Amino acid sequence: MQPIATAFEEGRFRYTQLERHGDIAIYEQQHKEDPAVIRFEVVRIRVSPEHTWPNGDVSPEREAYPGASAWGRLGFTCFTLEEARTLAAQLQAQATLEQGDEDAGDPTHTPKLDGENA
Repeated sequence: MQPIATAFEEGRFRYTQLERHGDIAIYEQQHKEDPAVIRFEVVRIRVSPEHTWPNGDVSPEREAYPGASAWGRLGFTCFTLEEARTLAAQLQAQATLEQGDEDAGDPTHTPKLDGENA
């Protein structure tokens, strides 16, 4: 799988990954024309499957930054790094809870007892 870029440019902005924990990442967004204008984007990185185009070209499976239509669900803009870190921690905790809910409904999942090795 092709990993997501840790630095890239798009439109009027430069993006640099500052932190990543699992599929949650914080990117610094810097305006190209005025480098003093900085925001922070908290994103949930998704995996795009391999795709074969009509001309036969193949795009490999890759990690992907959320698109504009997913903003507010998979991507968020913050004005401070502290705000971004708080939001990232909340999203990570939410993902952990959701994973726990999935495991609870999985008949093959057996919770470990106190003192039992994982």
